[in-house]
Formats: sequence, structure tokens, C-alpha cells
Amino acid sequence: MPSQPFVIACIGAPVLVALLDLRPLPWQGESRPIPVRHVTELSADIEQRLRSMGASVTSWANSPGDRYAAHQHGYDKIVVIVEGSISFLLPTPGTDIKLHVGDRLDLPAGTSHAATVGDAGVRCLEAHLPSGGLGMHPRRVAGWGLGAPASIHGGTRKPPMAPERRHR
Repeated sequence: MPSQPFVIACIGAPVLVALLDLRPLPWQGESRPIPVRHVTELSADIEQRLRSMGASVTSWANSPGDRYAAHQHGYDKIVVIVEGSISFLLPTPGTDIKLHVGDRLDLPAGTSHAATVGDAGVRCLEAHLPSGGLGMHPRRVAGWGLGAPASIHGGTRKPPMAPERRHR
């Protein structure tokens, strides 16, 4: 609850002063902002992981509300969100896929897709691979870009190691 304003004397004239309520408020945005240092580290890690798959990698960014009309590519495309959000519409299956920081979308060659950038804009890393490597169907991998590189390979987490069995 905010404090009530009060009056103090200030060299010749009274002044109305309001105390500020400095309690933390929950984040109201679409996705939490990431400090620039973390964005840079996240981008470098994701780029390295995509390049290790044999992909050529580029980055791009768009402003809030920007749109891409439906189109397709002759190569497999992987998009990983580094900042903000974007929604992809896949007209063939009629699916709307919303991506946030760390999410990955695999779009096999020939997949028709449109996109709308979220309220905070978007910055992505995009990887291109020869057609046929991603299978036949689009796939969203939530949080792929946020995982530890040592525990993830090619978009799938390695299964945990079985506990060691001791014989008595």
C-alpha cells in the first residue's frame, strides 16, 4: 500500500512530498527481459550448437507486430528465439505456434509458414540445413536454447545415466 503524502517546510514555502512505494511488482510483459550480457552468452551458445549440426547460422530481429506473409523455403530451417516472441502460422495443418526465449522451431523444406512478431519484438538465430534432415513435419522444441550444451545434442536431451549397480 502506498504511503500517504505529507507536507514539509522547505526554506520559505511548504512542499507536498509523496513517499514512493518501492515493492517489487510481478512482470506484466509477454516474456521476461533478459539482461544483455545473458542474451550475448545465450546467442553464442545457441549459435555454436547449431553450427555443430552442420548448419549455416544467421541472426535477425523485428519490431513488435511485424508480419511475414505465408512462404516456404527449399532448405530445412531452424529458428531459435533469443529475445522476445513470435508466432508462426502453419497454414497446411492450421497450427499457430507461439515461440518464446529459448524455444526452437524446425521447419522442413517446403513447409508453408507465416509469422507475427510479439509485443516486445523478437531476435532470433536462424539455421539452414540441406533439405531432408529435419524429417517431414514441423516441430517445436520448448526451451531448447536454454539447456546446457553438454547435456543436449541435436535437439534431444540425452537420457540420464542409469545408477551404478553394486553387487555384494
